[in-house]
Amino acid sequence: MYGLASWELPPYKTITESIIELLRKHGKPMRRMDIARVLAARKTHTKSSILVLLQKAPEVVRIEPGLYDLRERVERAHSET
Repeated sequence: MYGLASWELPPYKTITESIIELLRKHGKPMRRMDIARVLAARKTHTKSSILVLLQKAPEVVRIEPGLYDLRERVERAHSET
């Protein structure tokens, strides 16, 4: 870890953390291929790994085929209606 800090590299994030951060910044649901494309472009994770974790992350929920959002945002929206 010392090397990463001294080289001024950004802190490492897990794939799940990266997905959550992206969805928060985007502010609304995203297509799975858009999530994979954006995160894979950063060259920190592979597209296939992103797609697998997208389906397994408990913090992320599929709201329709191919469309994902944060569980907290979906649950909040349902409780407000």
